[in-house]
Amino acid sequence: METGAESTLPRLALAAILLGTIACASVPSTPGGPLQPAGVVQVSETQIYDVSRIHITTDQGAKQGFAKDDGGFAMLPVRLGGRVAITDWFDAAGDWGSADSGAEIRAGLPEGAHPLPFAFLVGARTDALALSLGRHTSTGQQHEIRARLEAYPALLSPSAASPTRIHGVLALGASHGRHYHSFAVSYQASLVRDEDRMEGVLGVELRRRLFVGSLMVMPYYVVHSSAPTALECDFGDCITAHVLSFQQSFGMAIVLSLGLALH
Repeated sequence: METGAESTLPRLALAAILLGTIACASVPSTPGGPLQPAGVVQVSETQIYDVSRIHITTDQGAKQGFAKDDGGFAMLPVRLGGRVAITDWFDAAGDWGSADSGAEIRAGLPEGAHPLPFAFLVGARTDALALSLGRHTSTGQQHEIRARLEAYPALLSPSAASPTRIHGVLALGASHGRHYHSFAVSYQASLVRDEDRMEGVLGVELRRRLFVGSLMVMPYYVVHSSAPTALECDFGDCITAHVLSFQQSFGMAIVLSLGLALH
């Protein structure tokens, strides 16, 4: 039987999650942790800080080195997501942010399995359903498909019955899609281009009773890209910087995800 605190906690967490809805569409979906027993539902909120190594030249100036992607906004991006375990070895998930949304399925060995819990993921993202907040005019242009292998070595209490479990997060995958980039170079410089990427994940996940939290670094390498298409910015008094050249082959997202696993 649920206590008052136990029944109220999920509602409070969901209300807090719904307060934030900004997301960066160039960042992959976050690994969802080891596959859970059938019927487990997870809800999560994800904070993302995305940086890229760039060399960009515009008619307003040039910039080289690491720069925050997506325009340098003060508010960290946020995604709201949900995941349901359909069987012990298969789950499905979706998430939404104001810049993009995504869906994925995974199959593999669940938490506690030997020799190692793992999952193979296939997923897709798009900004066709995003709520445009006037940050850019690329809504409807971004899309990507992804395949990824995820592994979750147990670092503490591998038993799924333990109230506290800690797992490492290791993943390697590839994606193809059209991505939006925006950088502050004297004025705002925004563009989209097609990219083929190799992607990795290194992190740690903590599960304690209902709580699920993870901290991850998600680097990627652009294997191939098309010529960039410049975009006009459309927020506030911004002045668009016309892109003369753009090079970027490496990026990295730092991701913090907090959520609940409801049995």
